[in-house]
Amino acid sequence: PPNILKFHPTQASTIYAGGYSGIVISVNQGQSWSAINQGIGRSASNLLVTQTSSLIIPSFRSDDSGRFWYPLRTSEGQGFNWLFPAPSDTDILYGTTLDGNLYRSADSGLTWSKQSVLQANGVKLDQLDISPHDPDLLFVRPKQDILRSTDGGISWQPINIELNLITYHTLAFHPSNPNYMFLSIYLFYGKPVILISEDKGLNWAPWNTPFNDFMQILFDPTDNYHWFVRTVSDGIFETFDNGKNWQLVTINSPFDLSSRDFVITADTKPLLYALVQNNLGGATITTLLRSRDNARNWEEVIRFDDIEHSVYSFQVDPNHPERVYIPTSEGLIIINPDESPEQRGLMNISTRGWIGQDENTLRSGFIIHGDAPRTVLIKGEGTILNAPGHTVKNPELTVRRIDGEPIAHNDNWPDALDSGLISLIARPATDTEAALIATLTPGAYIAELSHVDAQNGEGLIAVTDLRAFYETPEFTVSDGKGLVNLSTRGWVGPNSNPDFNSASEALTAGLIVQGDESVRVLIKAEGPILGRPDALADPLLVLSRLDGQELMRNDNWRTHPSADEVAQLAPPASDQEAAFVIELDPGVYLARLQSADGGSGLGLIAISDVRAFTPQ
Repeated sequence: PPNILKFHPTQASTIYAGGYSGIVISVNQGQSWSAINQGIGRSASNLLVTQTSSLIIPSFRSDDSGRFWYPLRTSEGQGFNWLFPAPSDTDILYGTTLDGNLYRSADSGLTWSKQSVLQANGVKLDQLDISPHDPDLLFVRPKQDILRSTDGGISWQPINIELNLITYHTLAFHPSNPNYMFLSIYLFYGKPVILISEDKGLNWAPWNTPFNDFMQILFDPTDNYHWFVRTVSDGIFETFDNGKNWQLVTINSPFDLSSRDFVITADTKPLLYALVQNNLGGATITTLLRSRDNARNWEEVIRFDDIEHSVYSFQVDPNHPERVYIPTSEGLIIINPDESPEQRGLMNISTRGWIGQDENTLRSGFIIHGDAPRTVLIKGEGTILNAPGHTVKNPELTVRRIDGEPIAHNDNWPDALDSGLISLIARPATDTEAALIATLTPGAYIAELSHVDAQNGEGLIAVTDLRAFYETPEFTVSDGKGLVNLSTRGWVGPNSNPDFNSASEALTAGLIVQGDESVRVLIKAEGPILGRPDALADPLLVLSRLDGQELMRNDNWRTHPSADEVAQLAPPASDQEAAFVIELDPGVYLARLQSADGGSGLGLIAISDVRAFTPQ
């Protein structure tokens, strides 16, 4: 079972888990997992994820989500036991080796410099406290002392506390004032002492508080003057004035809130979580609690009998403060938000058409609605169509903003930054196909497919919201978020290639409706709106299931029974255009644009979830 979880810095659905069984990856928020241990052995209890999405474990690093690993070694060829990232600089890492040496890297582990020998001082090599304000300010704990370094571990000095025989300590840094630090220690004979430093840990003095020790200090991410302190045995205390005055907030709690983990979420209205242990009838019960009112009241999220589950810790999803991941001896348990409406929407879209010379590229437009970015997988393929002699062999994919600005590009998918993820979730048929993963802010985009080798042929663009790979409570019935508009522009008619059959003379857009409920969509087939002399004059729109069963067709939109609704939503520019509104159950569908009069030209298919027209 995993004992450590890490989240991808930009892709909300991607999670990495490490433990003595190795490293696994999930691209669907924990619904399924794939091992990424190739060449690195099994144990991975110390796992780091950098801001550039590189994975680092002691002695190995991967820059493609675990597809390939290369060794991390010191200049003497040694591997590492433990790695420690600097909070204020994502490029700086510290590592300790078996022989007690401390190393420092300023380039995320590519190169290392030896700083000092720690084991000679009796230092525990799995503990290193790094200031969140200064990556060179370090603290380590030998057997009965605390050492401080201001030069990145090259030299060390004992801190000035005038106390001896320290057996335990907890160190905390103030989040906004780099000079302030807090220290909770136990002396050899068991007496607790709390100290405060106002000079970055050089000198220390007693801290006058109503509690005698602390295990954690949690700072409100929205207010640095608002703190919580979890003590060893006195409960939880709160301050609103930077530690000058305190109040006990758990005096009436039915739980012992002094033990285990305590977490505050980084949200505009932070939630508090506490993992507590209680003895009920001789059995040890571990309970995860949640508070929505600054620890005044607590609700039970889940409880475990330790005979059945040994609970190690828990982590809150940084993107969803009510989603919690709990590693246990029996595996990973995921707690989803209390309210979890079913996933619903147009999650996958595809475009198939002819790719020729110059401007005769295949284009798929899509709009991301809502107020949050979406991560999408975009693929440009030819070989997968299995049409010998008529497919693009080496497609090239470009993603542009609606104003034409290119923002992402790929020729061969193994060269993509996230090729490891692409391989896991939807590996293209050949290495010459194009694919990329992009996180896009709300707005309109165009995915354009061309060819590298000037060989004309059919191609396919597929755009997939990564939520299609997992269940999520984000996409609700009324929020209008996600890939709710899409369009496809391409050539229609026999002039695209004289050898094509009738099916290939059409422009095809595919869509998948996921979830348990139906979705109402507006589908339009247009030509004259393009305003070009080579535009298709009389579009014909046919909608069918994937098995070929025809559901609906239209030539002129005003003749369709849903014409009034079309007119209210988005009326076509010409009566010759085709359009209708239809309710679609979950499934796979194909919208096909053909010529009603046997002509040819550029055509456009536009598909919209009708929720996109509802004011938010």
